[in-house]
Amino acid sequence: MDFLKINASPRSLAMGETGAGLSDDAMSATYMNPAGIARLVYPEASFSYNLWVEDISLQHFSYAHPTRTWGSFGVSGTVLQVKKFEGYDNSGNRVGDVKAMDFAVKPVYARRILGPANDLRYGVFLGAAFKFAREELDTIRTNASMADAGCLAMYPLGPGVFGFGGAALSLGRTNRFDIQRDKPAALYRMGLSYTLPVFGDPFVLAGDVKMPVYDEFSYSAGLEYGLKRILFVRGGFISRQAQGQGWRVGLGIKAKFLQIDYAISEYGKWGYSHLMGLSVKFGEPIDVTPARTPNQEKAFKLIRRAKEFFKESRHYEAALSLNEALDLDPNNREALSLLREVRDALER
Repeated sequence: MDFLKINASPRSLAMGETGAGLSDDAMSATYMNPAGIARLVYPEASFSYNLWVEDISLQHFSYAHPTRTWGSFGVSGTVLQVKKFEGYDNSGNRVGDVKAMDFAVKPVYARRILGPANDLRYGVFLGAAFKFAREELDTIRTNASMADAGCLAMYPLGPGVFGFGGAALSLGRTNRFDIQRDKPAALYRMGLSYTLPVFGDPFVLAGDVKMPVYDEFSYSAGLEYGLKRILFVRGGFISRQAQGQGWRVGLGIKAKFLQIDYAISEYGKWGYSHLMGLSVKFGEPIDVTPARTPNQEKAFKLIRRAKEFFKESRHYEAALSLNEALDLDPNNREALSLLREVRDALER
């Protein structure tokens, strides 16, 4: 089941295979940290095609659907295909072509369990997934059932947003292939991220540690800069990985609800791997505005009363109501904007 460890997200791959503490898009979240789909605002569908090494390709599809009340639901599917190769019997005689293919299907669920009342995009998010996988080699097939679990915390810090996350992936009983039982593909990830505005555009720094159960741990670091939030430039590095340690680079282009991503990575004597992705956001965004606090509710009623006074040209009474509302909710933009209109009317 090692095919489950191949990175399916072009954004994550280009950033050095980081993302456990960042996952805020459907592709990265369903692959790396299921808790991340709880931060999505729009329904999102993604597809990626990985032209890997030695005539091996991997396709990945993911869909995530956030809701206002019930958390976020998602599903993903992965297919690894190998070009047919020659087969021989024990005597070395040619016996025809051998086929090989792997695939996995995974439903995902995540929701926010803790966070500030003024913005549902921040807080602590939990996610889990069930994973069914199959490997096929000629006439031999093996199945395995596994589970993923993840946690993600995102909070404002200074001028930006700090993220911390961890995930346990592909946990479950090992599968039997013919007469041999394989080692599980389980691994643990932990990651950090920090997103801050640079010249008005998002700049992301991320770092991850990956700890496979039956392999050496590796660490990675990456960055991303979104120029005018249209062109995204990415780069990263991953070390201590048996296959494919080294630098990663990539680009992303976003136009409204459509995004195209590309990443390239070197795999030593196997050459280069090319990963391309397409993501689409659609439908209506969920309302991320939480329920009002008691003070905000009182301020809302005072603003509504001020609007009625303003329509009746009772400007002085409208100003008094707005001042009272701002005492309860000092950063209420609607009250501040209306108060400017009322003061202009009073001056006239």
